[in-house]
Amino acid sequence: MSLQSQSRRSSDTPAAPRWWFGVACFPLVPLLSLLSTFSVVLFGGGSYLNAGGSPPDTLVISWLLLTFAAQLLAVFVAFGVLTMLVLDTWALRRGDYGWRPSWAWALGGVGNVVAALFYPLYVVSLPALGYYLYRRRRRVGAP
Repeated sequence: MSLQSQSRRSSDTPAAPRWWFGVACFPLVPLLSLLSTFSVVLFGGGSYLNAGGSPPDTLVISWLLLTFAAQLLAVFVAFGVLTMLVLDTWALRRGDYGWRPSWAWALGGVGNVVAALFYPLYVVSLPALGYYLYRRRRRVGAP
């Protein structure tokens, strides 16, 4: 893009904020939660317990680290999605983009944070965040 087209674009309409990139990461949270759950199911209920033996110490430590790291990462990503959602809402409300989203959209991000620890809330948070991005695209033009 040339400098002249950049200056013409900036004078015509303001560029839409790009905080939505962080909001678009919302599917990572349930995937990381599933990884944590599957590590408990696969390693915790493994064949060692059924055979009466005990698993090697390295397997137990690996299982604990994978479970803990996946769940902790899910919570961090969920907080990042919430932060980006609030920043995107704030930027859209502040500028002249043709859409002033309500602060109630942040409840989808809060639900995503809570769902990282209480999985049934994904039924509410995932459709809410997906609809936010859909509506943002229809009103603002990005993503």
